[in-house]
Amino acid sequence: MHSLLKLTAMIGCGATLIACGASDDGDTTNRIELPDTSKVEYHSITTNLQGTLFDAVTGNEITGASIVLTQGNDYRAASQSGADFYFSDIPTSVDGNSQFRLAASAEGYQKFVSVQNFNIHSETATELQDSEVNKVGNIYLFPIGMATPDLNITVSYNGEAIENAAVQLNPVIQETDTVSDASYRLLPTKGFLGSVTAMTDADGKVQFNGETLVLGGRYNIQVLTTEHEGYDLIQSSNNSVIVGTSGSAYQAVTMSHLVNNTDNSLYIMEASNADFHDVKTTGVLTVTLNRAVQIVGENRAFATLTNANQAKLMSDAQGSQVTASVSADGHTITLTPNFETMPTHFNGTNNADADNGLEASFSGVYVRMTNDSDDELYDLFELMSATGAAISNEVLVTPAF
Repeated sequence: MHSLLKLTAMIGCGATLIACGASDDGDTTNRIELPDTSKVEYHSITTNLQGTLFDAVTGNEITGASIVLTQGNDYRAASQSGADFYFSDIPTSVDGNSQFRLAASAEGYQKFVSVQNFNIHSETATELQDSEVNKVGNIYLFPIGMATPDLNITVSYNGEAIENAAVQLNPVIQETDTVSDASYRLLPTKGFLGSVTAMTDADGKVQFNGETLVLGGRYNIQVLTTEHEGYDLIQSSNNSVIVGTSGSAYQAVTMSHLVNNTDNSLYIMEASNADFHDVKTTGVLTVTLNRAVQIVGENRAFATLTNANQAKLMSDAQGSQVTASVSADGHTITLTPNFETMPTHFNGTNNADADNGLEASFSGVYVRMTNDSDDELYDLFELMSATGAAISNEVLVTPAF
């Protein structure tokens, strides 16, 4: 049994004996509180790291290498058997502050340098059955003279090249609670690893010079949201690459609609009633869409009032309750309720006459996209926002009191 466990057990037993010595009359003055031993928090957790050294090009194992783990003046040489290496009893932290420099070198190969974090989550620490964590991480060395190749990326949507798309390469740094990625491959670093960004050309292509990249480093490829022929596009899936590995020189990224609420990705970008508690004394609702539209059948637009005391809408003809208009660029729709009797706001003394929490609700607003072969009608209030949420058709005209 671990010495810490033994000590905990001894303390627990001692406390039990003293506690049992309390008087039978219920007096707990001298009773000692029993410690909670349901979870054991280790303060001396260590990690064992093992792996194999490979040639990054051929995949052959490399023997006779020097593999050293360093933290300050603490130098640890790996135990080795052929191409396999092993480090034991590496200090490990639950506070995210156990960082080491790992270096590997072999004759005929470029030196490998990496920063490794030996950390675990505090929740995990309390659930360990012992005080050791075991990890696997392999090292890949590139031959001397092998240059870092350029990285070429093509961005497309439905087979069409996307021009002027911003492409970012974000270096992957080791996770704080693990020492290897999903493929058990340790990743090298080369000084400060910053993100690099470039724009695609008319063919949807961008090239990153190998001199700005780390040979053997892993990068996440991120294409920022971009517009293409009226569509707002986002990256369809996560893309990553290890520079210098087979097939890594050319990467393809596909894009998809930001919001796919309709076949043409028509969605609402902004609505003036997004915060329903924000009082709009005129009752006007404005809605901005990502694509240009026209209103079809303005006289179909309809409005009703809820909690009306004095306020009243016009009703002399169909569509007279609301005026629906669209901006010159076709992106913003404005709905204005037509009051026959204006709302009465509470002034502190007119509670009997004021409109208390008056709401205006709109319906019957249909739009069709302009400059598009699609002639389908869309109900404005069935469209979604950019986040995929539906918008409200109600506007708060007077505050509740």
